[in-house]
Amino acid sequence: MNEATDATEKIESYVHASMRMEAWAGEVRVNLIRLAALPMFYGYHVLNAFVISDDPALLGRLHQAVSLVVFVWAAGAVLLHVVLAHRIMRPALPLIVIAWDIVMVTALLCVGENPRSMLVTAWFLIIASASLRFSLPPVYLSTVGSLLGYLVFLGHARYVLQVPDELLVPRTNQMIFAITIAVAGLLAGQSVRQARRIAARTSGPVQPANKVQQ
Repeated sequence: MNEATDATEKIESYVHASMRMEAWAGEVRVNLIRLAALPMFYGYHVLNAFVISDDPALLGRLHQAVSLVVFVWAAGAVLLHVVLAHRIMRPALPLIVIAWDIVMVTALLCVGENPRSMLVTAWFLIIASASLRFSLPPVYLSTVGSLLGYLVFLGHARYVLQVPDELLVPRTNQMIFAITIAVAGLLAGQSVRQARRIAARTSGPVQPANKVQQ
């Protein structure tokens, strides 16, 4: 009985260590993608504002507001890169990063003043990235936070910008989008559960190449 208990504890320890290492590696990969995606999105905004579109509304205050949000977001990504380069991986770090991403996406949507903006799809990227943390709390936070961010964006368009009803996204489309966010969160959660089950079945001796700080 004791031998069986010890074996079980060793397996659980190995799975925990493996998930911890993979969570750090996932955070690094997500941040590298973030650092690459921000210049691409911002580059398209600049190109659209100054070359493609002749809409003067894209210039002036709107351009300044979008630039400020993107630069603050990028500064946070650079800071996170420095932290991860020192192999610092606190349990709360993924949750803080996900909350930061949700706030930045919501801020971009609000300053963009476009109730039909396709940038709302960025919330799906946040949910997809949560599964790379190999933990369920980041998935829960990304899903609930994205839903709350979407509600804030809809409220901002209606009550702050006072956009006419005919220019708002139809209520049916809003509900479908919200349900899709919830389903994306469920799928991300199942991905994490399956990854943990696979890790448990293929467990072996704990031989991490590098220790991640707790």
